[in-house]
Amino acid sequence: VTGGIRKREHAEMWLDVGATYVIVGWKMLRNPETTVELCAEYPHRIIVSLEGNNGRVQTSADQFSDAIELAHRYSEEGVNQIFYTELHAAGERTDPLPAAAVVAKQTDIPVICNGGVHDIDAVTRLRQSPLSALGGVVIGRALLNGGLDYAQVLRALK
Repeated sequence: VTGGIRKREHAEMWLDVGATYVIVGWKMLRNPETTVELCAEYPHRIIVSLEGNNGRVQTSADQFSDAIELAHRYSEEGVNQIFYTELHAAGERTDPLPAAAVVAKQTDIPVICNGGVHDIDAVTRLRQSPLSALGGVVIGRALLNGGLDYAQVLRALK
């Protein structure tokens, strides 16, 4: 479950009713002890969302941290995976796959990239280094708008 997980109670509610994972975002991450407690209470079920820009993640209104350092810290705290989104200016299309792959290659925690797969060429590149370091990738819009066919994606990944 992702979206709307702003408090510990929200995460607990979803996990207690059967969600396999919850993705916690920056609002919860402002209280790191909450994430540590959730990881202890629900081992291997907490995924942290990191929204980066050129390897930097905004952790408060005026503070930024290195995405790789944060991934290492969350791994030590028991976070199951990282859900990485590359932020960019409105109207600008930035490929998030390379930045997510850098984090994945330099940490021991699986990194799921949010987006970046728009065509079958991008799908086939997922099997090549450095993108092969990714633990997963979200393919959404391309499937919805017909740019990619699900069966075609599965064939390309076999």
